[in-house]
Amino acid sequence: MTEIETKFLTGLSEINKPQNLTDYGIRFIQDELHVNDFAIIHHRLHPTPYQSIYSVYKEADLEKIQNDILKSVNHKSIPKNIIKGKIFNYFFFGSILTAGVGQFYLSEHPIKDKIELILHLWDLQDRILRKVIHNNEIRMNELQAGLASQLMHDVQAIINLSAGIEKNDQLIQRIEYQKKVNKNYLFWIRECELMKTDVALKELLESSLQIAGIESSIIDIDLPLKSIDVLVDVELFAMAFNEVVQNAIEAVEKNLSKIKISVSQCPSVSPFFKKTWTIIRIEDRGKGIKEDFIPLVMNPFFTTKKETGFSGFGLTNTKKIIEAHQGCIELESRPEIGTTIKIMIPG
Repeated sequence: MTEIETKFLTGLSEINKPQNLTDYGIRFIQDELHVNDFAIIHHRLHPTPYQSIYSVYKEADLEKIQNDILKSVNHKSIPKNIIKGKIFNYFFFGSILTAGVGQFYLSEHPIKDKIELILHLWDLQDRILRKVIHNNEIRMNELQAGLASQLMHDVQAIINLSAGIEKNDQLIQRIEYQKKVNKNYLFWIRECELMKTDVALKELLESSLQIAGIESSIIDIDLPLKSIDVLVDVELFAMAFNEVVQNAIEAVEKNLSKIKISVSQCPSVSPFFKKTWTIIRIEDRGKGIKEDFIPLVMNPFFTTKKETGFSGFGLTNTKKIIEAHQGCIELESRPEIGTTIKIMIPG
């Protein structure tokens, strides 16, 4: 074991978060290897997959990096860790090659032996760390699911015992609200198992709206002329899509003419995740969301309308469903102007 390898491994012993590992790796390359001319880029499952973590190159160069990778990596096979591109030299962490998510190192200069060694060790520790965290999350979720199921069972038992008792309107409303919370909370803490079907998107959207009792002919729906097929769990996707639409209807006070649904597609710009992205935009010209609330709206239990029966799990479970499809969801909103939600799923 070399001195530089020993020094790097010694520093790893106190690291317990992927972000801390990234920060440590960057500092080590700078301080111990005396290399500053490089970048660390994060790759995610998204229509715009590349995000700069550390770079001596300008943010505008992300598009140049993207095009260089597309031209340099063989689309027909998983690339090796090290690739010499037209512009940069790359070291890809193994997680990108297998799952499409992770980091890579790039430099205009050849990747020297010492840097390659540190990057391999960094990659190995990253995989171990993420596996430990993942396993801990599974155990914690299983524990929470068991505790929550018991709690929900006890709450349901109380509701059942009250079945023969005369109740006022307020109590009836509270019981129905608790039933909704129980159902949504259990969905949130359990694994999202998908039964995917290849279905025409136009039919899927129209049938989803019909199931929800929404008159689709009143809503402005803009679909491409070419038919688009998507591979989704029809029931769960309809549940996620309808939640977004129902929020839009609430925001425009049931004036459906203020809602627009549009669909577009864009090809993948990454050789590590080659599927075409289908993007569904739900726009409303409604009340909008306060800026302070935007980071919170997809958190469980968050709602500003509990008094009207909202449980605070609508967008939480929508996000869970879309991410189970390897997709993503984004929200933009301005008070008194409206809200746009983008659902992006790989085709």
